[in-house]
Amino acid sequence: VWPGFGDNMRVLKWIVERCEGRAHARETALGWVPDFTDLEWKGLAFSPEQFQAVTSIEAEDWKAELAAHDELFKMLGGSLPRELQLRRELLGLNLS
Repeated sequence: VWPGFGDNMRVLKWIVERCEGRAHARETALGWVPDFTDLEWKGLAFSPEQFQAVTSIEAEDWKAELAAHDELFKMLGGSLPRELQLRRELLGLNLS
C-alpha cells in the first residue's frame, strides 16, 4: 500500500524535521509516528485513508508477530543483546 521505495524520502524528511524540533509525532505501541499532515504529499495521490491503512496497529497481529520470533530469539540465545530482548518485552507489554 505504501507508494514506493523512492517515497521513503518523505518519511526521512519528517525524521530530520522532528530531530530539529520542526515536526511533531504521536506515540503508539510501536513508537513515535507522524500524522498524515506531518508528511510531504506534493506530487503524490495518497489519501488520509490510505495512510491510515499503512500505519494502523492491530495489537493481535503484532502479538502474533512477536510470538513468531520466539524460535529465532531462542536460537540466538546468549549472543542476543539484552537491550533487544528488553525492547521486545516492552513492545509486548505496550500491546497488552
